[in-house]
Amino acid sequence: MPNSEAQSRIKKYDSWFQAKRNRKTAFEMKRELAIGDRQFCKDLAFMKEEFGAPICNPKRSEGYVYYYEDEFTIYNQLTEDNISSIKTALDVLRNFNGLPQFGFMDEVVEKLTPGSTLGVDSRQIVYFEEIINETVADNYSRIFLAIQQKRVLSLKYKAFNDEKIQTYTIHPYILKQYNTRWYLFGRCEEEPQYFPINLPLDRIIKRSIKILKEEYVENAIDWSSYFDDIIGVTKYRDKEPIDLVLHFYGLTGKYIETKPLHPNQLNPKWIDENTLEVKLKVIPNFELEKLILSFGENVKIIEPTNLCDSLKKRLDNAIGLY
Repeated sequence: MPNSEAQSRIKKYDSWFQAKRNRKTAFEMKRELAIGDRQFCKDLAFMKEEFGAPICNPKRSEGYVYYYEDEFTIYNQLTEDNISSIKTALDVLRNFNGLPQFGFMDEVVEKLTPGSTLGVDSRQIVYFEEIINETVADNYSRIFLAIQQKRVLSLKYKAFNDEKIQTYTIHPYILKQYNTRWYLFGRCEEEPQYFPINLPLDRIIKRSIKILKEEYVENAIDWSSYFDDIIGVTKYRDKEPIDLVLHFYGLTGKYIETKPLHPNQLNPKWIDENTLEVKLKVIPNFELEKLILSFGENVKIIEPTNLCDSLKKRLDNAIGLY
């Protein structure tokens, strides 16, 4: 029932069926709504099927009146303001074009306010980082549902540095995005030493994901704090966090002051009018080095010296290419 006329009828039915007194008969409702028997039956069938409306079977002794058999409303006590807020939130999420789970949103709004949609204004006014690769989108959808339903997966995976395709049995726990790439974190039965394993979704072979009947091993990791001491997604089990001191220069310093490198970045301080000192406590990994290198000549590692030496070698190698 996609039109406003249908929406108006559903609202009236819902109000009438909740009444404790002066209940209406089918004849009275059809007359007031100016509809025939066929439309009336279709409306009631729609309410029962889409909303589970407990519409009673009318009794002859009651004059064929219709009502809800218990306390019920298809609007679940939501106010117009509640519904408006939900529609606004869904309208924002609709702009997240890359994720397949958001195709249900118009259906949600239809059930909140039958006959309504998210609106005719189709302009995109919020832009998120999107999944643009068809393989990634398909893998995301399948893994998302498996995590939600706590199902074990079998999948085929091809690493960047390996020509061989591996088959893994995975207990999936979370999906995380970093630097426009999505990763699956979970328990891998074939390589338990790598726990939690993380697999980039674009390296999982499309249509290779299968649901298994094995018992699902519950997650035991507090993901809300798991990433507190790393940049990106790589966390080495044999390394401890280091005290990292960086100096940023000029406009880059002003940029870092307003956009921290990491949530645990300590209060930055200007040691002179051109130099911002930033301190972090993180586990060194590839993503950290890549992030520091991305600032080029506008950053210098002060501590620790071994990380400074490592990046200096990489910069020397980069110069050698030119």
